[in-house]
Amino acid sequence: MDNIVIGFEGDLYRNWNEEDFGVPASVETTAQGSVPGRPGFALERALFYGMAGWTAARAEAHTPGSTSSDTLSGYTVGAGVDYAFTNNVFARENIASMTSAPETLVADQWTLISTSTCSRWASA
Repeated sequence: MDNIVIGFEGDLYRNWNEEDFGVPASVETTAQGSVPGRPGFALERALFYGMAGWTAARAEAHTPGSTSSDTLSGYTVGAGVDYAFTNNVFARENIASMTSAPETLVADQWTLISTSTCSRWASA
């Protein structure tokens, strides 16, 4: 049981993605963050872990006459490994998928459906 590790982490980052529909309307997510739990198993200097938790993204719909925004809420799942080269230096590799439920945003006379799905591979 000494090798089992449980923890939490949080992240927040800025998105620069936008979907233009060929008409004067677009949808984008501007910020996204997550708070997953990380149960893992330590083996010597390596930590193998899974992660699951809550994620949210800020979505905006734009038309020439107005802007509508809402927060999309969902879940994140993933897995990874941390390796400690020394007591103060480690490297991380992980992959995660973040998904939120579809949300209806109304801007001007346009009704736009926005959903946020993001997969990422991260190295640190």
